[in-house]
Amino acid sequence: MCALVVIGAGFFLLMHFGELFVFHYAEPYRNIVMLLTVLLAPIVCYRLGQSLFDDELSKRHPTAWIRKGILLPLTAIVVVVFPLTAPLGWLFAGVAWLDGATQQVPATAIEVQPYSSRKGCDQFATLRLLSVEKETCLDYLYPRSAMRRGQPLTVIVRTVPFGFLIVSIADTDQSEQD
Repeated sequence: MCALVVIGAGFFLLMHFGELFVFHYAEPYRNIVMLLTVLLAPIVCYRLGQSLFDDELSKRHPTAWIRKGILLPLTAIVVVVFPLTAPLGWLFAGVAWLDGATQQVPATAIEVQPYSSRKGCDQFATLRLLSVEKETCLDYLYPRSAMRRGQPLTVIVRTVPFGFLIVSIADTDQSEQD
């Protein structure tokens, strides 16, 4: 049970810190996760179909095509993907929670979405910094609706060998006055 909590927490940490972290090896990692999901999900789906899980599911969902065609495959994908992505969430959280050296880097707002009060992130912006473009959530990093497209920014990042975490964003004019 403890392992399920750790895996679930890691997945949700990835969802939270993934918007703030630029992972240099994101593409290879994504490819490995996709390959392992394609290879392991059918095996897990078969094993779930042979287990007591299917018996319990048949009591709640007597329609076989819903159970075997939708619920079992989706459950198998979750069972495979969560453990594969959870370590990355814990890794990003460790970078965010541990103190480390930060540095200021220049950035430019490439695209700024309009502010809208919604669940999750209220405003996204795509920033060009350190030769990459990163879409990030501006909540708690920058004042609402204040960022403009093409605006020069100063971004404080915490750099690690496998990427960097966006810690804060400031207007270049404001950061030069400080």
